[in-house]
Amino acid sequence: MLRPALPPEFNAERSITVAAAAERLGCDHTTVRELLRKGLLAGIRIGKTDRPNGVRVKLWSIEAWEERHAIGGTPDQVLAPRRPPRRTAANAAHNEAIQRLKAWGA
Repeated sequence: MLRPALPPEFNAERSITVAAAAERLGCDHTTVRELLRKGLLAGIRIGKTDRPNGVRVKLWSIEAWEERHAIGGTPDQVLAPRRPPRRTAANAAHNEAIQRLKAWGA
């Protein structure tokens, strides 16, 4: 059975477990959790309760970390992490609020 190809923006939303991130980065899971706490890696909480305790690490942030810490890379590669584009809201109320904020200079 064939699966349809995923849209390119789906790649920006992929995430992996803390254990998989630790294995990929070659460090302990506590190091990955500390990098998440400090904001050096991007992650999300997952779970079905109102206080979810599962954590997934965004794949793009791991790739950016690897690029920033690569040996022999150019300075541009090291300093510029690759972030996915932000999604724009599709509803009119949001667009109107953004226009008001822009008019106020925010």
